[in-house]
Amino acid sequence: MILLIASIIALIYGIFALPRKPGLFRSLLKTLPVLILAFVAFIEEGPALLIAALALSAAGDAFLSRNGNTAFLAGLVSFLSAHLAYVALFLTYPSPSQPAMIIIIAVWAITALIILAALASLWRHLAEMKIPVIIYTLVIGAMNIAAWASGQEILLLAGVALFVFSDLVLAHEMFVWKNPSVKKIASRAVWFSYFPAQLIILVSFLQS
Repeated sequence: MILLIASIIALIYGIFALPRKPGLFRSLLKTLPVLILAFVAFIEEGPALLIAALALSAAGDAFLSRNGNTAFLAGLVSFLSAHLAYVALFLTYPSPSQPAMIIIIAVWAITALIILAALASLWRHLAEMKIPVIIYTLVIGAMNIAAWASGQEILLLAGVALFVFSDLVLAHEMFVWKNPSVKKIASRAVWFSYFPAQLIILVSFLQS
């Protein structure tokens, strides 16, 4: 029931509030869904790192719902910390079935190609943000590799894939794409992949 409430709030935000100008009510709607997920992880006695990752993500949502470089950098740090918490979580709670080495090597190669392609398309648009974006992108890649290396089930891998997708689209929305119509579509694509990603990751751990 609580997860349904979080999903409804996320849907309301994505459809009605997302296109609006920053404001307190918009920030509240953006922050609440993942904050509720963190609360669910807490009351269900989920791993501490999962609770931390969700709480840090909710903080990132709050910061990124506001305008300005300070809010953006605070959001970047929050999500960077959330990704690092997920990396530690995936490596700390492996499933009994470990993937074959050939799969790990393939994941390393594919992840490296995705990261290199993303950085290549972003590079000339980043200006003074080059170093932070490089670090952030590498941590995203580490999260994906950690999820596969842990041998977790397909549900978790799907959630992580959606999370990586939402981050890469967000980066291009912020730094590359200038057309207002494209940015509007991208912002919805980010939200409607990001929240399901967090929900799926939570459910994958609560079911394990």
